[in-house]
Amino acid sequence: MPQPSATASPPTDALAQAGETLQTLTPRTLATLLIVVDEDPQTQGDIAEMIGSARSTVSKYLLSLEELPLPLVLKGRQRYAGTDAGRTVVGLFDGMTERLGVDLETIDWQTDTEVEQIADCLTPLCDSRSPTPIFVLEALRARGGVVDLLGTPRPVSVEVVVDDVARRHNERGERTTTEQVRTILRRFEDADAIEFDGEDCTLIDKGQEHACLLHRIVKLLEEQAERQDEHDGQRGSDQSEDGIQTEPQSSTATTGTSRVANQVDPRQFTGGSTLSTATSSDDQTMPSIIPAYWLITDTERENTATQPVPGLPLTTMTTEELVERATHLHEEYGTDGTLVPYWTLQMGEELHPLEEAELSLDAVNPWTLLTGTSQPTDDRAEGDQS
Repeated sequence: MPQPSATASPPTDALAQAGETLQTLTPRTLATLLIVVDEDPQTQGDIAEMIGSARSTVSKYLLSLEELPLPLVLKGRQRYAGTDAGRTVVGLFDGMTERLGVDLETIDWQTDTEVEQIADCLTPLCDSRSPTPIFVLEALRARGGVVDLLGTPRPVSVEVVVDDVARRHNERGERTTTEQVRTILRRFEDADAIEFDGEDCTLIDKGQEHACLLHRIVKLLEEQAERQDEHDGQRGSDQSEDGIQTEPQSSTATTGTSRVANQVDPRQFTGGSTLSTATSSDDQTMPSIIPAYWLITDTERENTATQPVPGLPLTTMTTEELVERATHLHEEYGTDGTLVPYWTLQMGEELHPLEEAELSLDAVNPWTLLTGTSQPTDDRAEGDQS
């Protein structure tokens, strides 16, 4: 039978980025996102308790959601919140799973059988890190004429799918084989996403849901790119009367911080820690000196060229956040590390330790509260105790 022509299909790079977003959303990563987009920002400990995972595992989930081409969460000082894109994606997943017979709001994420229901809804969308299944899904959508779940998909020959996928990979300087594509199509069939009729295959209900979800994520990425282009264009037109364009602030802040830190740091620390915030303002790019705790391990004390990490800025953390963060550090490092007060250079979202602060902070040092001991930070402190 003659093959149908493809409907409008997105560029390969945008398709691969959308695929990366969807492949990241495994059941418990999706659960993490669902919790984070609630009105109240959540800590890693809160999320770990709610989904029955270790805090270190939740940390990986959050990092993967934060570093996507379309970031779905943002990290505050010690808590996380969903982005606009994150809330939109949650709505798309909620609608898809509901149409497939599963209500996300009633799932007990600590019960394996209920999590398996979500896994069944998401398979084969999230069971691969390769872009090939994403290219296969888009070929079936575009060639089958699937647009927003309207109409009946047309059958598409395996040969056409293979050709479309090969073209995508060629654009990326990669290669694929007919057998690889056929293997993926058989996985789609096993997951009840497509059905075969000889050498033709057709998207069925779950496959159509996945294809439309993929297409909508592509649209979100395109909208993000358009907003970025508009912002860059506006910034480019914002020039002085002499026609000199202001350099992007983020670039200036990064190079400026490194230069200043190298000049004034008596211990020659190289670099610093990043202080992530959910929002930013212009005054955050102005350099300032603040007191902060830095975690220094016994090894780092022996080698003063090693930077202490991580930093706990006293001026930007509440007492509750300070104690909570110190508790996490204590769980990770035990008593091998010491929280030491430092004068710290803050510029934008970066922190750079300068020199130990001569401050009477032992009374509020959360490390002392956790370990039950006070660890002096210099020879002077030892002399005072004797």
